[in-house]
Amino acid sequence: MNQQLVLVCQDYGLIDSPFHNTKQIELGADTYNRCRMLNLGVLHTEGEVIVLLDSDRILPANYFTEAINSIQGGECLTTLRLYSVTKDCTDDDIETGYVPLKEDFRSVNVAPRKKNMFAGNTIMWRNDFLRLDGFDEQFEGYGFADNDMTLRASKLLQLRYSNHMELHLHHPREIVWRGRSLTHEQFKVVSAINAGRLLRKHGTFDPAICDLVHEAHEILQNQPQELVAEWAPLLGRLF
Repeated sequence: MNQQLVLVCQDYGLIDSPFHNTKQIELGADTYNRCRMLNLGVLHTEGEVIVLLDSDRILPANYFTEAINSIQGGECLTTLRLYSVTKDCTDDDIETGYVPLKEDFRSVNVAPRKKNMFAGNTIMWRNDFLRLDGFDEQFEGYGFADNDMTLRASKLLQLRYSNHMELHLHHPREIVWRGRSLTHEQFKVVSAINAGRLLRKHGTFDPAICDLVHEAHEILQNQPQELVAEWAPLLGRLF
């Protein structure tokens, strides 16, 4: 199997790779945009089958070989059994299985605010990714871009779920926006902006998402003026 690894980073520095065919791309952006990183990575790939993998995921040995060999055109594949690692662990901890786990949930019904087909680990044909026009880069920061991609894919492709176990590594959640590290409250506002964009695109009403947007309006009242000036119009025009 010809293998190619494309590493797309926001601003990380050189990463050692055991793959002979490795390309690393530094985005150098002042705002976290996972959609842009994934789209850019796919554009630099050469193979027919692609794996969209976040750096905080661990899969069983031979998972990717088996999955790539089985995936058909018109399909996309991820795991169903998802577990979050609840504290920092070493490679040895993971290999021996001595890690504290919390069962997570991946929705097969494209439920809003739930992890889904494009939440961290997806295998599909490159042509199918391009048929979907990739990820919507208007989703900046964190949240709901994967829901958007899954909703669009569900209309054109068959969504498949394997019974393999996937680990989501523990790490601090840090989102950079215009060069600023966001607080937990500011993080909620950015997520709410993306939530509103999702509802506007797909016309799906969800009370929990509406609550998130209303909470963001309250949070915004106590934020620096430069953030209010940028975020208030985004929140206001989505509903």
